[in-house]
Amino acid sequence: MNYRVFELDAHTWRIEEYDETSSVYLYLLEGEQSALLLDTGLGQIDLRKLVAGLTQLPVQVLNTHAHFDHIGGNGLFDRVMIPRADQEMYRLHTSPELLAQFPQYHFPAACTRIAWIDGTDTISLGRRTLELIPTPGHTPGAIALLDPDRRWIFTGDTCCRADVLLNMEGSTTVETYAESIARLQQYRPRFDLVWPSHHSVPLTPDILDLFQQAAQQICRGTAQGDRIQTLVGEALALQNGPIRVVYLADRISNQTSS
Repeated sequence: MNYRVFELDAHTWRIEEYDETSSVYLYLLEGEQSALLLDTGLGQIDLRKLVAGLTQLPVQVLNTHAHFDHIGGNGLFDRVMIPRADQEMYRLHTSPELLAQFPQYHFPAACTRIAWIDGTDTISLGRRTLELIPTPGHTPGAIALLDPDRRWIFTGDTCCRADVLLNMEGSTTVETYAESIARLQQYRPRFDLVWPSHHSVPLTPDILDLFQQAAQQICRGTAQGDRIQTLVGEALALQNGPIRVVYLADRISNQTSS
């Protein structure tokens, strides 16, 4: 795989790991005393060496969620923080059975030192404090990361300018996802730019409106997605402008959601 590095400011970088079929963004955030690497991608590049070339500070590693394309490089680091609610997801996405479905990749050994964290923790890097926000939906433990001084939010796979996949094994109900978007909306006065893990970057906060509208329509039963085929089977997909909510019919209860 290849990589590209984009400087967001003097102390923040977006690292893109990509090939002809996939692309994922990792973010390196530097404070005065330490730095934070948000996600480790597929683990197909020498990420530890790359990060060491960008910052000389000690580096903490945090996963936005435990899917294999966000945790693949965890084993290149001594210790990784992962949301506690994604423990089963981490077990599944480091299993030989699942990884064998991607023979084109050689995954490093999984990290053995894991700090299971709550989605409401804060992380201090020295004059740069980051706030974790729980956003269950795509996975039970998915989180967003607010950088209030820069007025940025990093959302993982919760709201890219594309599909949110709620049809994956272990994904939550649409109602739970709608609650997560409503939670992010509460933080909206505190950020101006949204940095997701895939597709277009950066996004403006009104991306939340599109996902909230679609999720609410599904939950209230006022709209239903079209049937589509995905890599993990048949699902429903409700389009709202440039985004879609992809979900399973048995993961809604047609009750009004926030």
